[in-house]
Amino acid sequence: MTIVHPFGAKPISKAKVASYTANFAKRGSNANKENIPSSSQPAAHIPSPQPPSTSSPSPELIQQKKLAKNQRRTLVRAQKKVSDLKETIVGLKAEHTVALRETQLTIANLQADTVTLRSRIEGLETHIEDAFKSTTQYQANIAALKKRIARFGSVIQTTVKRTKRKAQSTRSKVTAHRGVYNTEARDLARRLRLAGCAPSKIGPLIVRIAASFGVQVTKQMSRRTVQRCMLEALAASDIQLVEEMGQNEGHTLSQDSTSNRSINYQAHQLTMRVPDYDGGETVPDPKSIPRTRLLRVASTVDHTAPTSVAMWIDLLQASLETYNNSPMARRASKSFSLRKFAMKMKGMCSDHASAEKAAFDLLKGKMDMLELLVFLSDRKSALIESLGGMEKWDELGDVVQSEHEAQLLKDLKDELGRKEYDSMPPEARSALNLFIWAGCCMHKDQNSFKGGAEAMGLSWALAGLTLPLILANKASAAKIRDILNPGRKDAPLTPEEEEAIAASTRGGVKAAALIHLFAAFGLKESHRFPDTSNTRFTTYGLAACELLKHLDFYRSFLDDARLRKQRVGWTNIELNLYNALHDAPTLTELAVMALYTQSVTHPYLRVVRGSGEDTVNALDLGPFHLKVRSHCEAIIANPDLLIAPDASFEKGSLDGKDFEGLL
Repeated sequence: MTIVHPFGAKPISKAKVASYTANFAKRGSNANKENIPSSSQPAAHIPSPQPPSTSSPSPELIQQKKLAKNQRRTLVRAQKKVSDLKETIVGLKAEHTVALRETQLTIANLQADTVTLRSRIEGLETHIEDAFKSTTQYQANIAALKKRIARFGSVIQTTVKRTKRKAQSTRSKVTAHRGVYNTEARDLARRLRLAGCAPSKIGPLIVRIAASFGVQVTKQMSRRTVQRCMLEALAASDIQLVEEMGQNEGHTLSQDSTSNRSINYQAHQLTMRVPDYDGGETVPDPKSIPRTRLLRVASTVDHTAPTSVAMWIDLLQASLETYNNSPMARRASKSFSLRKFAMKMKGMCSDHASAEKAAFDLLKGKMDMLELLVFLSDRKSALIESLGGMEKWDELGDVVQSEHEAQLLKDLKDELGRKEYDSMPPEARSALNLFIWAGCCMHKDQNSFKGGAEAMGLSWALAGLTLPLILANKASAAKIRDILNPGRKDAPLTPEEEEAIAASTRGGVKAAALIHLFAAFGLKESHRFPDTSNTRFTTYGLAACELLKHLDFYRSFLDDARLRKQRVGWTNIELNLYNALHDAPTLTELAVMALYTQSVTHPYLRVVRGSGEDTVNALDLGPFHLKVRSHCEAIIANPDLLIAPDASFEKGSLDGKDFEGLL
């Protein structure tokens, strides 16, 4: 066995280890030469031990004991040294093993690094070879680009020629083709007309637009053609409207009327679910938000209910006739009748005028009659089918057909009435009876505001308080000033003076109307004021808020208007306004109008009109209207909710939200 020592030590053989052990033992035996005889001399005879005696041991025995003791010590020390040498050998073996493993690991790492470096060297050599190869390709590409640049001028000329040829080929697409304008040209004419262009100006405008894009149009669209394009859009809208009605299970009607220069106008709308055409839908989604479609805005001879209903029927029949005669309906074998329209009619929305409510009742009666016609038509169809179909029915002749129809009517007498109605399932009866009228919520608030203003005007005399200042018109102003003259005392009124007082008005509403007239005619565009002279909701409430918020400004503004004139003085409107803005009862009415607007009108309209992201159904507003009534009753019982020094919008406003910016 060979023991390897670290740090460059020479190996020690097993024989040398045995020699070292013998030398150590020999040194131990020579440790006490004076007591141990040399190996060259024969050992002295040691007599056999004698039995102990009572006398003291002999010197020889003592000497032998010492010698034996020394030998034992020497042997123990030798054994210990041998054991230490063995442990040293084991430690050296372990160190040698660790060093060997570390050396092997280092060799393995060096071998792996060598492989990696060789791989990188091979990759670099390949990359260098590719770079040398691609140099030739780059040079070829550069040469090709130079040739392409050299041909660039001829390419531009060819492209220009091709573009000119293409423009010439598309010129006929912009203008008329065989005397008929294409779809794009007619659509452009409609869009320009809807943008406000006069029909006679649209043709020249299309020519100018085409010329700006380098296209020459040789023929101008005439005024009559533009008007016919608009009529095409009317027919297309009728077809779309009736198609959407056929796709729905129900729809509601709405209408409103106004007048302009003594001519009555009535708007007709239908509300139903419609497909999302931008999203690619062809049928409406049952969960979609209903949309309102405009049927017509037509002039009427008067504002009565029969005229309104007759206009509805005429417009619907015109739309249905357009749809039934259209190529689309004929290709699909579709048709839509007034009876089907009545069966799908579920409600009507209008303002609170008596004529509108009467129109609702008339439409409901028409719907009942049309439902009866539908019922008879279904039974007659069943009769014809039972006789063998339409061909057999036509072969019977008029006399036989009349007999069958008479028998059908006789059989139907027992089925109509309460018995037939009671036999229907609850869902069918509910659908048959469903025809709801809903009043316009904006008109509800308008009527409430108007009724409140009238009651407020009457409350001054009932409470025995000083009435607001009379704001007389120009014709009655002199007489009113004469009546209010303190020097007149208790002189009786003449009939002319009584008539002047009756024709004169007072209060906050009159002041709000006058301030708009002054702003509209006296200031024109230099100052904007809520438009109380036109049909617009909440304008009088907004005017009251504006006047009270900037009261000092309007007072000084009126005074400045008087002084700025070349001939200093008041007009009748300016004088009435100036006096009204200094009259405590009139200002009190304006304050009440402003408080009602901020606490009821604005919160109410925010709810009924919705946020724009969701839909509001009139049928769901019943509990909310009860809340409105309770809120008004709470303010009547405790006006401090609005007029106390510590009043706030949390309790004073209907929805608990902050007042709008005018306060």
